[in-house]
Formats: sequence, C-alpha cells, structure tokens
Amino acid sequence: MTLTVIIIVALFAGGIIWIAMNMAHLIGFTAKLLDWCQGLLESCLSIIPVIKAGVIWVVIITIATRLIYAAFMALWRLHKSSKAIKRLPVSYRDGIRLINDDTLNTAFTHGLIFPKIYVSTGLIKRLSREEVHAVILHELHHRDVRDPLRFFLLAILKDAFFYLPVGSYIKAKIMHLRERAADDRAISLTDDPYVLASALLKVADYRGAAVGIKGNDNNGSIEGRIRRLIGEEEAVLKAPSMRTLIVSLLITAILLIGAVLPISTATADSVKCDMSHCTKHERPNHREVMPEGAMSEKCMAHCDMKH
Repeated sequence: MTLTVIIIVALFAGGIIWIAMNMAHLIGFTAKLLDWCQGLLESCLSIIPVIKAGVIWVVIITIATRLIYAAFMALWRLHKSSKAIKRLPVSYRDGIRLINDDTLNTAFTHGLIFPKIYVSTGLIKRLSREEVHAVILHELHHRDVRDPLRFFLLAILKDAFFYLPVGSYIKAKIMHLRERAADDRAISLTDDPYVLASALLKVADYRGAAVGIKGNDNNGSIEGRIRRLIGEEEAVLKAPSMRTLIVSLLITAILLIGAVLPISTATADSVKCDMSHCTKHERPNHREVMPEGAMSEKCMAHCDMKH
C-alpha cells in the first residue's frame, strides 16, 4: 500500500515538473489550437446557408420521392385488380355487374371515378332475397360516396408516410368508419339489421383490390360489425400506444423543423441591419433616394440613429 502511494505521488510530482518545464510550449500549442478552432468555426459559419438549403431540399426530396413511389405502387395494385376483374365472366343486370361464377361468394365496389358494383352468382344463390338486397344497398353507399377513391388516396398517404407508426391506426380507423357508414345506410333502408348481419356471416373471403361487403373491423374480421348489427357491444378499435404517438409526433416535428426553420432563419437574416447598409444609401452631404422597399423601415431607423 505504501509503495502504491509513493508511486502515485512520484507520478504526480513528475507531471507537475514536466508541465512547469514545458509551459511555454504548451501555451504556444494552445494558441495554435485556438487559432485552428477559430478558422474552422468561420468556415462552418460560411457554409451555414448551404446547409440550410440542403436541409430543405433533403426534406422535400424525401417526401416527394416517397409520395411518387406510393402513388406508383397504388396504381400498380389498381391495374392488377382491374386486369383480374376483366378476366371474370361478367354480365350486366339492372346496373349491377353480375359475376357468373357460382364458386365465388363476394360483392364489392371497384373503380375510382365511376365505381361499379360487382356481385357474384354464387353469393346470390347462397343469400336470401332480402339479404342480397341489403348487400347491394351496402355497396350502393360505397359507390355513391366514392369510397374506392378515398381508400386509394388513403393507401397512398399511408405508404408515403410509412415512417409514422400512427399511420396504420389512422388507416384502419377510417376504413372501419366507412364500413360502418355503409352498414348504417343499408339498415336505414331495410329497417332490419339482422338481415345484413346474416349476409355478412355468409360472405366468403375475396382477395381483391376493391371495397367489399366483407371489409375490415378492428380485429381484421367481420365479427365486430355483426355484433354491432345485432345490438351487442362493439369492440373498440385499439388506440395506438403512447410510445407510437410520441414517436410519430417527434418524426413530424423533425420534418417540420427541417423544412420551416431554415426558411424562417434565412428570412430573418435577409432583413438584418448593420452599419454596412447605411453606406449604401448615404452620400457625404445628402441622402440618396432609394427605391421603395429597398431597405426595411427598421434598418432605416437604425441607420438614421447611427447617422
């Protein structure tokens, strides 16, 4: 223990002696280091406008690129679903596209600007007359309010802003509300929610890019909608966690700050006034008349005060 203390004291004393002997060199090195740091700082300050412009363009390009990609993917999915529908054996009856296939049990609305209603013969044969009527009323609501177009745009926004964790919840919530609205429309015209509930139980899954009678509720099935139709308590769509909300807000704040702050600071710098501005509109014995708006009123007041 004593030896350790002696070694520590000896090292400390040696360090003090070394510093005292090389003080001049240390001061010179420190001065050079400070000069280098000052030059580096001045260089950084000179490229700040470039950094501001770069941040703005990075944010704009990132959002625009993702929007274009999301729109392309949505159009590609729409194209694939349209081709699949064109291959179906379709006939027309009373404004409804009838799919002549008894193996399909489906009804859906497809099309963005002029949506059309499709119902399969398999579904018609499986449902009662009243149930078919309720299903068509449900689809008529989707067609009349152009829900396929809404869901198309919603998919683009969700894919474009995929980095926002809350996006999936917002999409699911909107789709859930649209399905409920279509159900309510059918009920208001039939006055019998049990008919639609019975039809929902008989509808088979259809994997197409269209708005269908099946839809999605909070659990990804039709159970919640059926419970609501028969008067039972409907399961509440699970809200996003606090962590999801905080992360989404932080990402949104970063994007907004990245886009707005450089613009606001650049605007503030453009109207900043100093004495160099005074020489631009003054002569030795009289004041030169400047064009209107050439200098801000604040800058003129500053120069007049310094005159």
